[in-house]
Amino acid sequence: MRSILKLVLLLASTAAAAAIANPAPSAITARAAATGNPFSGYQMYVNNYYASEVSASALPSMTGSAAAAASKAAEVPSFYWL
Repeated sequence: MRSILKLVLLLASTAAAAAIANPAPSAITARAAATGNPFSGYQMYVNNYYASEVSASALPSMTGSAAAAASKAAEVPSFYWL
C-alpha cells in the first residue's frame, strides 16, 4: 500500500514539474478587425421610462437649445449589456 502511495506521489510531482517546465502555449489568438455597425438593421429600444423622466424632471427647468437637446436625448436608444 505504501509503495502505491509513493508511486502516486512520484507521478504527481513529475507531472507538476513537467507542466512548470513546459507551459501550455498561450491561448491568445489574433482577432479580425471589427468593421461596420453590428447594430445595423435591428430595431433599437427607446426607454419610455427614461424619456418620461427627462420630460418631467429636466425639460421644465430648461429653455431654448438646452431643452431641444434634452428632448432629443430622451429619444436616444438604451443599451443593456448582460
